[in-house]
Amino acid sequence: MLIAAVLLAPVAAAGQTDDALINEIQRKALDYFLELQHPQTGLILDRANNFTPTEWSYAPASTATAGFGLTAYVVGADRGWITREEAYARSLKALRFYRDRAEVHWGFYYHFVDARDGARMWNSEVSTIDTVLFLAGALTAAEYFKGTEVDTLARELYERVDWPALLSADKRLISMGWNPERGLLASSWDSYAELLILYLMAIGSPTRPVPADLWDNWRRPVGEYDGHISIAIGPLFTHQYSHLWIDFRNKHDRYADYFENSRQATLANRAFCARKKKSYRTYDDDVWGLTACDGPDGYRAYGGPPAPPIHDGTVAPTAAGGSIVFAPDEAIQCMKTMKERHGGKLWGKYGFSDAFNVDRDWWDKDVIGIDQGAMLLMIENYRTGLIWELFMRQDWVKRAMDAVGFKPGTKRLTESDVTMARAKFKDREDRPRLEAPAVTAIPAADGKLDDWATPKWVELLYPDDVETGRRTSAADLSARFSVCRTEEALALAVRVTDNDIQNPHPQTELYRGDLVEVYVDPQSNGLQWGDAQEFQIGIAPAARGADRDSDWYAWFQNGRPAGISAGAAVDTDGYTAELVMNWPALGLTPAPRRIGFSVGVHDVDSDTTPDCKVQWFFLDPGILLGELILESWDSGVLADFNAPSDLKRLGRDFGDWKSDPNDGAQGVKVDFAEGRDGACLRLRYDVESTKPAFNGFWMKLGRFDASSFNQFLFDIRGDETEGMPRRIKVELKTADRQASTYVEGIGPEWRTVRLSKSDFPAIGDWSGLTEFVIVFEDKSAGEKTGVIYLDDIRFK
Repeated sequence: MLIAAVLLAPVAAAGQTDDALINEIQRKALDYFLELQHPQTGLILDRANNFTPTEWSYAPASTATAGFGLTAYVVGADRGWITREEAYARSLKALRFYRDRAEVHWGFYYHFVDARDGARMWNSEVSTIDTVLFLAGALTAAEYFKGTEVDTLARELYERVDWPALLSADKRLISMGWNPERGLLASSWDSYAELLILYLMAIGSPTRPVPADLWDNWRRPVGEYDGHISIAIGPLFTHQYSHLWIDFRNKHDRYADYFENSRQATLANRAFCARKKKSYRTYDDDVWGLTACDGPDGYRAYGGPPAPPIHDGTVAPTAAGGSIVFAPDEAIQCMKTMKERHGGKLWGKYGFSDAFNVDRDWWDKDVIGIDQGAMLLMIENYRTGLIWELFMRQDWVKRAMDAVGFKPGTKRLTESDVTMARAKFKDREDRPRLEAPAVTAIPAADGKLDDWATPKWVELLYPDDVETGRRTSAADLSARFSVCRTEEALALAVRVTDNDIQNPHPQTELYRGDLVEVYVDPQSNGLQWGDAQEFQIGIAPAARGADRDSDWYAWFQNGRPAGISAGAAVDTDGYTAELVMNWPALGLTPAPRRIGFSVGVHDVDSDTTPDCKVQWFFLDPGILLGELILESWDSGVLADFNAPSDLKRLGRDFGDWKSDPNDGAQGVKVDFAEGRDGACLRLRYDVESTKPAFNGFWMKLGRFDASSFNQFLFDIRGDETEGMPRRIKVELKTADRQASTYVEGIGPEWRTVRLSKSDFPAIGDWSGLTEFVIVFEDKSAGEKTGVIYLDDIRFK
């Protein structure tokens, strides 16, 4: 069944004033909540197509979306876009369903349900935050329809919530939820996010409140970016949602003025996008906004600094629209520019689609209810303050804010409040690469370094490699790591300086304490979170004097996979962690290749010292890790080309080049063909040009150590049909030297070319080869066009 349209008359777009633009955004967003509310249940779809009719099976309904919808009906009625009677009827239908038919646990509701009957969908959790956002909308409607059944029902639903039932196991925080399969979720609302309204609603409950001191138990990490100091969390929606209903203006607790904090976070987000505009075509000074939204590769929690940025050029209009009260000029200009520049692809029947990415030529077809709702509600607060005025009438809000210490006036965060190091925000071009040297025997994973002959240490730098938090001194946290490998396994050692080791947590929650965290992407094609073929492994030391051993856990495999061992040993300065992974456990064979790899170190202290995490390289989204290079084994094989379907078959970067990039008459085409034993490299060259022409093929060697080998070999043949060169030039390079020699006698049959080190006299130090090059020259090639095949490039 298709959903019947209940569309409002459009506002003309041509020559829109600012007020006309935001008016139209609100009205089209209201259309979403009118058209996509189920006529029997009153539930509202979580998302819908912005350009075509939507069926009820298109998506689940979400409990949070119902709260945005209840508030949207109030706005629609107050503006005269729908009648007060329609708004009331729609609100009553939803509230009756939640009271009488929705599955409820301690007063909380499932995150996602079927709009047609309210049945749980996607094995979703009973969600504390989604319940709160629903109740926020219900209580807004209660104030607007004071003294009616809507008022009575909304307060009944609020008062039946048993807030203490979903406290965390230690009773210090509110859990994120519960599900029937696992019980209470391990994750709690332990750090600043959209949680302000959650804690205030729980503390202010007139029936089953939680203690007010829970307000002090969640973290507020403070960072700085481009002169803007704010509590550090990346997605802008986390700085918006509580403010949709609660008026935090000109108020502060002992930690912050949260309205001013959101303003600073918004301006930092905009500044980051502007700074990245040369790298991403989506961004510029007037197009910005990183928040949780759809993306080219699925739904992602995009965000900007001062938290570690997560971005790929995707912008969501709701980021600016939901920030209009914090930065009105910037937000309105952003929305205006997006509509003028991209409206043909981005603007549909409900207004802006959820997100877009110019760099990927990706334009979302969907809208998401909470994102449309955030724009509608916040624009109304900007225009009239209606929602704030209604919501703040309630006694429980005032009671809760008084209980946690809110006072009139502002409290702007300053430099002295900053708790996060000013890390270097890395991008793809910063991806580090590290050679894993071969050794004769793999060390034991026991936390002792006596079986590491000469480890080559890589320092995790402070503050450049900080992912979150800060340290107080080098004794508080310093870390370095080393890798090695044999034909049986890959080994890692991590040396951590830490003067306060804490990890009393169970195996599945080791991440909450001091920990070495290792990520491995065996194919180096982007870590797929939760994929059992990839790895997130935690190695935790035992606290000094603890009656427990070190522990380790692989989260993607939900246990300790066969073929992997780990351990840690504590000493007076800190601890050493070791990890050994057999090649079959990684799904690999010992051969030249590159592996995605990163090491992170968490520092959690028992006192008020800030927590900190350093990370070698972990770039989200993607997820792109640093790269571990496995160049040479005892055979010295650099490339055998025996995996032609895999573009990483060389295990290194490679490509073609030519002397004049603008000379279209010459060049080299690189592809692959069948060789003597598996695949081989095929080079089609053309040096026939009116200009001097030479070109060729290059392959990076990653500082390959050839000092223990005597000969450089490769197999070669020409193509009798397509032609072949009389001779080619072979070059080898180091960081500061380049040497070359010529190879002749190329024929249609395979032959092995054997070159000695004396053929490259300019190279004195063979421990750091960086590149191998084949050169075709117009003066020496003989036949100006032709083909050669290469295979088994190796040292011996």
